[in-house]
Amino acid sequence: MARNTYRSRTRTSRKVRSFFSADLLTIDPRLRVSVGILLQGLSAFLCIAFISHLFHGRADQSVIESTHELGIKLSGAEIHNWLGLLGAMSAYYCMFRWLGITAFLLLPPMSLLAYRYMYGQAWQGVSLYRATLCALFSILWLNAALGYADFTFPQTNLLESLVGGVGYELGVLLHSLLGFGTPL
Repeated sequence: MARNTYRSRTRTSRKVRSFFSADLLTIDPRLRVSVGILLQGLSAFLCIAFISHLFHGRADQSVIESTHELGIKLSGAEIHNWLGLLGAMSAYYCMFRWLGITAFLLLPPMSLLAYRYMYGQAWQGVSLYRATLCALFSILWLNAALGYADFTFPQTNLLESLVGGVGYELGVLLHSLLGFGTPL
């Protein structure tokens, strides 16, 4: 007589996720849209702060540097930036201390990234990778050129407000390394 064959209970095979799988990198669509809106708002905020810094940067510089002594309330009352003390401080650090006028080149890749997060696709005909690479190269090259021009012609006041700390230090570094051949 034939023996009974019972169906064995097999567990359903679970997918084993590796640590770097693509499933772990997916983000909830609501969070992705929120991050996109936040980045777009930050980009608009920085753009307005930078434009205001071009007009009122010299007047705000002494107030920002003495914020620790004056306090936030008095400093905020004396600031001329269109976005108040926060806008003046962000523009001061981004434009005066760090990148100078080339800080404007950070805004297009940030806006493209925000668009990509909000709509799930890149802007038609514009590559985020190419825009970021072009912006970083332009920032580096323009900072070096403006820094060298400011170091070569120290009597000009126009370059002083456009260069930024990184550009000035790059100009000094390139002048000490290469000397006269830096503009080439």
